[in-house]
Amino acid sequence: MLLFFLATRLLLGTSCTVNDPDYAHADRYYTAVAKVPEFFTPNPCSENGTPVDVFAAAGSPQKIAQIRWWKSDDAKACYPLVIETGAACPRGIVPLLEDGYEERAFVAVGHTGRWARIRLDQGTGWIHLSKAGAIVPYDDLVIGRMAELTEAWDGRIRTRPGGAARTLDRKSVKGVTALDSRRVNGKLWLQVRLLAENPCEVHEPRVLATGWIRAYSDKRQPTVSHFSRGC
Repeated sequence: MLLFFLATRLLLGTSCTVNDPDYAHADRYYTAVAKVPEFFTPNPCSENGTPVDVFAAAGSPQKIAQIRWWKSDDAKACYPLVIETGAACPRGIVPLLEDGYEERAFVAVGHTGRWARIRLDQGTGWIHLSKAGAIVPYDDLVIGRMAELTEAWDGRIRTRPGGAARTLDRKSVKGVTALDSRRVNGKLWLQVRLLAENPCEVHEPRVLATGWIRAYSDKRQPTVSHFSRGC
C-alpha cells in the first residue's frame, strides 16, 4: 500500500509549510522497500525516531539532506520530511510504502549492499541501512499475500515468461494470488493465479487462469500491489 499525504501542512512551532506529493501523477515504480526500524518506531510523533541521512550516491560522504519526523501544527500527526543540508525549513514529505500492517518503509528504486536508493519528495537519494534495517524486494511483498492487479496490467497472461499470451477481460478478474517470480533477460515476471471472485468475500474463489504476467508495464509501473492491511 503506497502512502502519500494530502493537503498543505503547517509545521508545529514554525512558520514552515510543506506541500504533499501529487499522488494522481506520481511515478509508482519501485523495486523494493527499505525498512529502517530506528526511524519507523511505533510512535514516531512522541519517540522522535533517529533521523536518516541522505547521500548523493551509494558510498558517498556527501550528505545532501536528512529525513526527520515533524509534527503538524495541531500536534495530532507527524510526517517524514526532507530537510536539505543548511536549510531552515523542510522541503517536502517523503512517500512511504507499508510492508505489513502499519509497518512503514521507504520506497526503494534500487539498492547495492547496505545502501538503498529511495524516493524523496523530489527525485531520489541514497541511505545506508544499519544491521537492523532490511530490503524487501517487490516480488517478496506480493507473493503469497493479499494482492490486487493495478491499472498497469495489460490484461495478458502467458504460459511461461515471454511466451505466447492470451488476453483476459479485466472486468472478469476480481482478485490475484502471486505464486512465484522469475527474472528473464533482465525483466521480472510474476506467476499468478487470476481469480473470478474476490478472496475477501469468497473463501475459495474460482480460478480463471494461472500463468505468468509482467511485473512492470512498459512505463515501469508495477502490475501487482499487495494489501498490507488485509481485506
